[in-house]
Amino acid sequence: MKANEKDFELDAYNLENEVSKQANLTFKYGKGFARAKAERDKVKIQIDIVRAEITAKVREDHDEYGIRNLNEGAIKTVVEGEPALVKLKQKLVIWQERCDILYAASNAINAKREAITGQIRLYSMSYYSDQPTKDTGAKRDKAVSRRGRS
Repeated sequence: MKANEKDFELDAYNLENEVSKQANLTFKYGKGFARAKAERDKVKIQIDIVRAEITAKVREDHDEYGIRNLNEGAIKTVVEGEPALVKLKQKLVIWQERCDILYAASNAINAKREAITGQIRLYSMSYYSDQPTKDTGAKRDKAVSRRGRS
């Protein structure tokens, strides 16, 4: 699953639509993150299995792998350099990146939710209206100009 940049944009003039989409977006990215984590964890398990299998082979036939003195350092060097294990590690990096991106996307959706809430508060306080709602400088200036005319 890829993150869609448009999902993170806020249309301040269409808050009703933004609010209605929010739950679906939260679920979409949460579900994508969960799936990516599951795939990443499967790769971690595969790495452990392959590492154990290769380690057993190296211990059995250490001469075949060019190890004269059988010790943990030599075994680890051979095991970690095995192409099958290297390939799985590269796959793990890719899945970890996907997890990180989807985690960031989930955070962005939560930030968007907070921005929607903020916009609704501003509208409900008449922040964007032409008429001031409290005793502001605009009301005071009107009153002064009326007194000056009389």
